[in-house]
Amino acid sequence: MQFLNSLGLMALLAILYGSLLRRLISESLRNLVIGILFGGAAAMAVFQPVYLGSGVLVDARNLIVGCAAAFFGPVDA
Repeated sequence: MQFLNSLGLMALLAILYGSLLRRLISESLRNLVIGILFGGAAAMAVFQPVYLGSGVLVDARNLIVGCAAAFFGPVDA
């Protein structure tokens, strides 16, 4: 069930990112809002870990930071 929560969080992040790209707002404001969006999603992913076994857990934070690096570059990640 935790995996589906992480998948839903990534889907919501993609939808909000796409809607922000279509808005006619300034570049600096858009970058600020997207940074807050990706940072908030990474913070929410920490609270929804996927337990794989005894003492092993994975969260979607690494995937969110990786997507931020792919879209915006290493400085923004």
